[in-house]
Amino acid sequence: MENDQEKKGTKDIKDFLKFDPFRLVKILIQAKRPLVDATAVNTTRFVLLKVLKSTGLPIETGSTRKTQV
Repeated sequence: MENDQEKKGTKDIKDFLKFDPFRLVKILIQAKRPLVDATAVNTTRFVLLKVLKSTGLPIETGSTRKTQV
């Protein structure tokens, strides 16, 4: 039995959700929204790093790439 990801494949989202117009509109509106939240997360992360470094304790950081398979 195919899951949604396998059914979608490389179809355009408009084709994939043509029978669910409410969901399609919701996704398209969200996709056009600016990434303000991502900026806030990055700003918070850098401020937190600065505060932690000010403690004088050893700090190790890394990218999320290490957690991706």
